[in-house]
Amino acid sequence: MGRINPETGRLVTLFLLGPVDAFDVISLLDGGPNTVIPEARDDLELLSTPVGEARQWTEQHPEFNRGFLTYLGLQMRGLADLAGDLALHDTETRLARLILRHVNNGDSHHSLRLIHDLSYETLGEMIGTVWVVVNRQLQHWSAKGGLLPMLASW
Repeated sequence: MGRINPETGRLVTLFLLGPVDAFDVISLLDGGPNTVIPEARDDLELLSTPVGEARQWTEQHPEFNRGFLTYLGLQMRGLADLAGDLALHDTETRLARLILRHVNNGDSHHSLRLIHDLSYETLGEMIGTVWVVVNRQLQHWSAKGGLLPMLASW
């Protein structure tokens, strides 16, 4: 889920949705139009319901509503993290934080989940930069022995 600057054509990825994630939940809350642009990177199945029915569901099923509010909180936290990263950190730090957020901690090989097969262009869109900068940073880390040694020096 992203947003495009109509003047420059530049895109920033706001959400990277995975299995069982919800799309357009903000419109459910405020009734306003959707301002994000969805792009499917993989095959997917989509379940859709009118806003009125979804609101009725949340009112009639408190247990669903509790889970839904928790999910909304996580989504809002993700937006706050993105805003903070863009405003407060340089590109190297933003890329490192993106990678660390997607490391599968339960895996002894520290594999990446959800972002493992994304292009440098897409990774750049997720941290507010372009693919050339992502490529340059990954090459720099590789020359220094990888990301983990670099993080140890921070």
